[in-house]
Amino acid sequence: MRLGLSLRKQQIIWGYIFVSPWIVGTLLLFAWPLIRSLMLSFQRVTGLVQLKSEWAGLTNYSEAFREDVRLIPVLTETLGDLALDLPLILIFSLIMAILLARVRRGQTTLRAIFFMPVVIGSAGVIQELLRAGAGDEVMMSTMEPILVSAESSPLEGGIVTPIQATLDRLTLIIWRTGVQILLFVAGLNSIPPSLYEAAYVDGSTDWEAFWKITLPMLSPVILVAAIYTLVDSFTDPLNKVVDYIMDVSIGASLRLDYGAALGWIYFLLVFVLIVLLVRLSSGLVFYAGERT
Repeated sequence: MRLGLSLRKQQIIWGYIFVSPWIVGTLLLFAWPLIRSLMLSFQRVTGLVQLKSEWAGLTNYSEAFREDVRLIPVLTETLGDLALDLPLILIFSLIMAILLARVRRGQTTLRAIFFMPVVIGSAGVIQELLRAGAGDEVMMSTMEPILVSAESSPLEGGIVTPIQATLDRLTLIIWRTGVQILLFVAGLNSIPPSLYEAAYVDGSTDWEAFWKITLPMLSPVILVAAIYTLVDSFTDPLNKVVDYIMDVSIGASLRLDYGAALGWIYFLLVFVLIVLLVRLSSGLVFYAGERT
């Protein structure tokens, strides 16, 4: 696509072309439900069979922050989990991507293995696996000698439960790294080998090349992976905020109006966090190539 356009404008046009299916799908399938949920958040819905609604203003939002004793603790716990999971997921994904990039044979098979949880990891599948103890079996068998020793000691018995909780968390973290690993592998493959060759000629070590070449060149991919991880964590089927909103909306209480308000509060929180992440990382992201 020439047409006398600058490289930057050509990239923008091609970007819109590639995301156009998503834009069209969003407008056709999600626009009206989104608008309807916003309208419900300012209304009071009554009735079970014949739903009736009336304008309630900011009543639902006021109830969320002034009367709901569960919302703030659930949000705080979710943000705490994110603060711990986000760096662990990114670090593990980057390490695995570097190892995969060094594999000469079977790289495609290994990528498929790491991506498989993304394909089969629906909410129902994950919940059934965790209910059946799938997160414990492999890792618990590895740690069995340590756990048996801890259980046999009255002073150390208290560490058994934290160890089990840590192993469960690590299992879920590994389960959620498929997309990030593929992003990092693609980013590593896009780094020109000539940069490493020049660095080694100048006497750089692998460690120095990682910090001065690999990490800066991967910074845009790291930002994308961080945003994806943030959104994925906030929409995870095991997320307690999502579970609470679903329980309020379609659970025993069946409060569609209040559930819609909670959903929009949650959406705005996620949006603000993404904006902060992009703004804080803007000075750390390096974009190679011409940007004019």
